[in-house]
Amino acid sequence: MKKVTAITLTCNRLGTTKKWLSELKDKNNYPFNHIIVDNGSTDGTLEWLKSQGYETLSISENIGQARALRIAWMYVKKKHNPDYYIRFDDDCEVLTENVIEKMIKFFSQCDSYIAAPINISLEKNTKYMPQIFAKAKEKGHEIWNVSHVGGLLQMMPKKAINLLLKTDDFQGDLQRCNYLISKGIDPVYLYDLKIEHKGEQTKEYKL
Repeated sequence: MKKVTAITLTCNRLGTTKKWLSELKDKNNYPFNHIIVDNGSTDGTLEWLKSQGYETLSISENIGQARALRIAWMYVKKKHNPDYYIRFDDDCEVLTENVIEKMIKFFSQCDSYIAAPINISLEKNTKYMPQIFAKAKEKGHEIWNVSHVGGLLQMMPKKAINLLLKTDDFQGDLQRCNYLISKGIDPVYLYDLKIEHKGEQTKEYKL
């Protein structure tokens, strides 16, 4: 069985975290570790996470999503060394049951991807829709080859993380995906798997 670790970044979103954080566990039977990175919360988020028994990684001040994610990758690689890394936002509703198992099955045929279920919010608000290069039926899924996939729920193989950790890239999803494309790892949406964004960007949360 492939080892999977999910990483969730949060900062001052206690209400949202309480409501949606268990979505990934509730909708999946596949075992995985879940690390919650608290990026300098002051609203009791970290204390609540610890009281609920979550494995936490605490950062004393808000250093932004990109840098916090990089710290989380290094922590997870050293402690858990999973085959696959999931980035899972704490305002994500999972609409497809057993989405982890289905994504693992997709990766078992070829791991040269960074993959994500389609966020149906993008179809409602196309402002944030990435550039779509091609659509095809492949490996049992409807696949969209895109410029980048968002961080609401995305899965990357170990080799992609190892490549990213060799760089000094503190940029966003588009920049990371451009780099991975140059290394032969393509971002794709698995259109038959669905998620939806349920929260709002916290104003003080640096990108």
